[in-house]
Order: sequence, then structure tokens, then C-alpha cells
Amino acid sequence: MKKSDRVQKLADIEALKGAELGPRLQAAQRQYLEECRKLKQLETYREEYAARFDASGKQGMTALQLADFSRFVQKLDEALETQREAVAQQSFRLEQVKRAWQQNYQKVDGLSKVSIAAKREEAKADRKREFLRLDDRMSMLHSSPAPV
Repeated sequence: MKKSDRVQKLADIEALKGAELGPRLQAAQRQYLEECRKLKQLETYREEYAARFDASGKQGMTALQLADFSRFVQKLDEALETQREAVAQQSFRLEQVKRAWQQNYQKVDGLSKVSIAAKREEAKADRKREFLRLDDRMSMLHSSPAPV
């Protein structure tokens, strides 16, 4: 088996691995966007709730209502922190998969380039062998004694 064929076989194997990484990358991107969407929803709800709290505070509220509002805002803040951590974790996972996909792409690209270069060298060697074969044949034809 020629070097170019061996290297191309390796490139094909790596390309198959890359084909598996593509869907994983898409899934990680979708999950990251979903976590970001959840975070945005919580932030919006927190802002709306805080605005209602401010409006209710201006109209006056009991100590019990104030305590309930404070507890709920605290729970929202905890949920926001948890969601921020989920976004950070998913961002990390996305970067890992993206890095693996990029490394695979670079590996396949590099192997393909090596295979192409090897094919060029093999073709050059084939042309040289053919030229030498023809040259030897021509020299045998010219060196043989002429018929009398």
C-alpha cells in the first residue's frame, strides 16, 4: 500500500470521528442557548418583580408583605445564581466540544495535505521510473548491432 493511500485512510478515519463530533457540537450549542434563554427569563422576571415590589412599597405594605417579598426576591436571586452556574458549565462543555471538533478538523486537514503531497511525490517517482525505463529501452535499441 502506498504512503498516500495509508495517510488517506487515516484521514478518512479521523473524518468519521469528526462526523460524530458535529452533532455533539450542535447539541452543545443548543443546550448553551437554552440555558442562556432560561437565565434571561429569570433576569426579566426578577426585574419585573423588583419593579412591583418598588411600586407596592410606595403604596405601603405590611411587615409580613415586606418579608414575603424579600424572601421571594432572595429565592429568585438564588435561582439566578444557580442558572448562571448552569450557563457557565454549559459554556465550558461547549468550548470543550468545539475545541475537539477544531482539533479533529485540523488533523483531517493536515493528513489530507500530507496525502496529497505523497501522491505528488509518488507520481513524480512514477514518471522518473517510466523515463528511465524508456531511456534504457532506447539505449538498448541504439546500442544493438545494425543488421547486415
